[in-house]
Amino acid sequence: MRRISKESYNWAAGSYVDLFIVSAVTQVLFVIGLYWTFLGDTDWVGGPLKVGSNVPILAIGTLPVLGWGMALAIGIGFDKFPLDYKAAPFDPSLISTIAALNIGGQILIIAGILTS
Repeated sequence: MRRISKESYNWAAGSYVDLFIVSAVTQVLFVIGLYWTFLGDTDWVGGPLKVGSNVPILAIGTLPVLGWGMALAIGIGFDKFPLDYKAAPFDPSLISTIAALNIGGQILIIAGILTS
């Protein structure tokens, strides 16, 4: 069996699974926020809308865009960029930092939704 060296441009291909796991976790947070906003508050269904009531809807819109959509796009980009352009792969610490920031941001958005 041939050993792959770190100097090779494709040694880290497929190592960005962490971002796809982050995507799955943030999808769960999105569903919790969606449930809390639409099913937890019955004023959305038949009652009069409150002034400034579009804030939860904007927060719900940011969850998929900045959460699982971003994690999927970054994961695909990190995986394909070194292969397409024969560049050095990204350091795994960068990937874990991005994953931690993404999860942290999602938790803050969900906390804002649940406390409003």
